[in-house]
Amino acid sequence: MDKMRKQCNKNIRRTSRNQIDWETARTLRRNYKKAIRQCKRETWRRFCESVNGPRPASRLFKILNKDQTINLDSIQIPNGTGISSIEEVLGYLLDTHFPGNTPYSTTNTNNTCQESEEDWLVADTIVTEERVRWAISNFAPYKSPGIDEIYPVLLQKGLDIIKYSEQASP
Repeated sequence: MDKMRKQCNKNIRRTSRNQIDWETARTLRRNYKKAIRQCKRETWRRFCESVNGPRPASRLFKILNKDQTINLDSIQIPNGTGISSIEEVLGYLLDTHFPGNTPYSTTNTNNTCQESEEDWLVADTIVTEERVRWAISNFAPYKSPGIDEIYPVLLQKGLDIIKYSEQASP
């Protein structure tokens, strides 16, 4: 890549001084720009494939979130056809990343949330002390606080105190 850049700049300097073959200089410049785009594309692809875990994934999300020119309707299905609506795009992404998913339907139609004893039993099996400790330990300690103004490091350092005070309350 470095050789291409030097050769390209050298030819442009030569053509501007001596009025030598502009077409060759333009062709070399065009090839150099294509090579740059291809390298950027390959580097981005390698980066995306290397993402594993919550921190790199959140970094990738931040990168993608900054560019507002990316449209969901620009996704193509592997058979080459485009997708016309956002609902189709989201359905395709859901089927791709979560195969065998089923739509969630609520039986409660009056939009009020009534928890049941069964809901609490399910929550107790999902939310355990070990899982909460694991989640809090995976936080980056000095990230910006949320709307509650609590930094993750405070949760990490004070987890035992929080747990103790929770058990002490009636």
